[in-house]
Amino acid sequence: MSKCALYLYCPSGKNYDLDLMFDEFAKHNNGVVDVANMEMYADGWIDIPNGFSELINDLEKYDMVTLLTLDGLTTSDLRTIVDGANLSCALVEGVATSHKTDEFKRLCHTLEAREYYHSLRGIRIKAGMKKTDKHIGNVPFGHERTDDGKIKPVPRLMELAKKVKNQYVAGSPVYSIANESGLTTRQVYGLMEYWGVKRG
Repeated sequence: MSKCALYLYCPSGKNYDLDLMFDEFAKHNNGVVDVANMEMYADGWIDIPNGFSELINDLEKYDMVTLLTLDGLTTSDLRTIVDGANLSCALVEGVATSHKTDEFKRLCHTLEAREYYHSLRGIRIKAGMKKTDKHIGNVPFGHERTDDGKIKPVPRLMELAKKVKNQYVAGSPVYSIANESGLTTRQVYGLMEYWGVKRG
């Protein structure tokens, strides 16, 4: 009986449901899943200790490696896998058996196209941010966001922020500054980072 390894990468900030992704794999296999001859590898979950590097070390144990998505992988990773086992992706039709097969090229093209569109989307977002005069991101301490999306200082909080800055520059411990000002240590560090303040 052939042994299969499944791999799934969960990018930071994303919420992939393992059960849902496993259902996609089952659909990919016409509902036939031999759980007894299958091992799961994943990165991005604390409760699954085996990740991509362990999968590569264990490649000789498997006849087939099925990627549940192409997230987190490069074409070089795909080549490494196909050097040791047959390769498929639950979201892309076909099984790659070597670097030269059409299925392998299709996987690489899909991966490269996804990276291209991801890069393009990032460029578009940056261009949009550059064009606007609205404040993008978190509002720094001592400011508030106005109805038109800009930020303006709040005088009372700016006085407190200046006092915190002076104490920080003078070398007072951040914990003491935070206690005295009623801020958290994270707010103190964030404010100094925002202003680019360094201790002497």
